[in-house]
Amino acid sequence: IDKLYGAFGQATCRTTPLQMAVIYGYIASGGDSVLPYLFEIDGKEHETEETFAMFGSSTAETLADMLEQSVSNGSGSKAYIEGMNVIGKSGTAQWGDGREDTAWFIAAIRNEDYPFVVCVCLDESSKGGSSAAPFARKMLQSAIDLTNSENAVEEVPEE
Repeated sequence: IDKLYGAFGQATCRTTPLQMAVIYGYIASGGDSVLPYLFEIDGKEHETEETFAMFGSSTAETLADMLEQSVSNGSGSKAYIEGMNVIGKSGTAQWGDGREDTAWFIAAIRNEDYPFVVCVCLDESSKGGSSAAPFARKMLQSAIDLTNSENAVEEVPEE
């Protein structure tokens, strides 16, 4: 019966936030292979291994269009950022053993100037769209603001 539940992501079906972030980066880039970076609290950057092509660019574009609708008109609306093409999807992981649910929201921006992907997982929380999506929006907005402020500093002429 676990195989039946696993077909739609329940019971013993497991994935990691990093695996989902890599998939969303691939989708947001239009099917280009992505090289994710991990950051520790100390700010040191750690490269991961290169990824491989998962599916074609037309499939990536179709998925991105659907995921963008999830943010602009669906359960992911709390991740919406004005002027950005945010893609995302909510989820709720049910453990099946009496533990409280885990709310998920994975989001990315379809813009090469802002190549950001976030995956928010909240243990013992409500649905992903209502509880995790606002955190995803705040994280993406912070990354956008930081990028914009760094670009503004770079453009200031030296005296």
